[in-house]
Amino acid sequence: MGRQSPTTGPSRLIPEERSCASPAKKVRELEASHGIPIALVRDTSPDSVLAVAEAAWRHGRDRHVIRYRDVSPAITPHLIAHELEHLRLEAHARAAGRYRQFATTPHTRAQAIRSLAPHVQRLRRLGFPEDQIQTVMLDFVDGLARQLFNCPLDMLVKHNLYHDIAALRPSQFLSLRKTHREAAIAVTNPDVRRLSPPTIYRASVTLNHAYALFTDWLFSGATTYAQIYRQTDTLDTAQRLFQAWQTMMRTYRPGDEYALVDEFARILGLQDWYVWQPLEPSSPEGPTNPQLLRAKHPAAVMYCLGALQRFQAMDKDQIFRIGAEIALLGQTGIDYASPEPKYTLRSLPGEKFTGLQLLCFMYVAFQQVHPELDLHLDLQDAYAQASSSSRPTHPHPKPLP
Repeated sequence: MGRQSPTTGPSRLIPEERSCASPAKKVRELEASHGIPIALVRDTSPDSVLAVAEAAWRHGRDRHVIRYRDVSPAITPHLIAHELEHLRLEAHARAAGRYRQFATTPHTRAQAIRSLAPHVQRLRRLGFPEDQIQTVMLDFVDGLARQLFNCPLDMLVKHNLYHDIAALRPSQFLSLRKTHREAAIAVTNPDVRRLSPPTIYRASVTLNHAYALFTDWLFSGATTYAQIYRQTDTLDTAQRLFQAWQTMMRTYRPGDEYALVDEFARILGLQDWYVWQPLEPSSPEGPTNPQLLRAKHPAAVMYCLGALQRFQAMDKDQIFRIGAEIALLGQTGIDYASPEPKYTLRSLPGEKFTGLQLLCFMYVAFQQVHPELDLHLDLQDAYAQASSSSRPTHPHPKPLP
């Protein structure tokens, strides 16, 4: 579920070890224990997330990358340590054969949006354009799906950091204070509740409430972040979520956190809002081999260019239908190792496509209509090269007035 953002600065950057809370030691420990280099990259893009881990095995690289914004010297060590702990937990789950990859698909998003039909109808009555409604609904759905996945995992990460790195606690305390102050806006700002679909609002506030209960417990009552949620009716469900996390921790084994996501989803009634997808191919020639995808870069550029040219004559709804149909097809696997054109699409009748061509069409389609979505396909370079090639070399000058 991480997004990629423009970065500046060196490809390898470890903040100075000004205290024993510096993440540099943890970086070295992880590199030594798992044998995979870790690059810390300072991200200066103002619209990027505070920190995100890009695991080597999820991005087809030979190293992990952690991108972070150095927003405050006080909380940056915790932000980086948090992402490092996520990498450690993933590595242990993979070693135990219990790693699972959380994902949303056009199908799960469509199901979720259908459950929000009353709110969609309300926005239509208020005169909102259809394309704006779809964009807003997708933002709501993807945001809640990310929160559902992150909440139980972040509890585990925060618990481990608190008990394993005592020197990090001041940074962790300040970082969590920032997190909970931002989360409280959903309760204190009436516009947020008024404009949010009730299903989304209640589930999100309940997850925030559970996280507040956890934080107050972690700091042994030194904080009272859960108090603000007393004005909501989410206490019973939030306590069930927190108790489910506590139950897991009593017998925790690597990978249990993914089953806990399912339990959170069951309690909140969000089981259909996501899927678990296999991370790696069953064989080196399988249809999700990232090394093979990179080897097919020249063909991918050609297919991306073809998609860009084809989509120029289409509106966003047509483009979205193509991308969504391919994404649904991809749930059962798309073989891009084979050059044989063996796939057909209802949205493009009368044609046959190779697997690689379909992946490129899907990537370009979502870049056109929802570029914020991370499809976990290493086609960025092919798309950028095709986009550059599709621009006119000598644009026509504007007519003189």
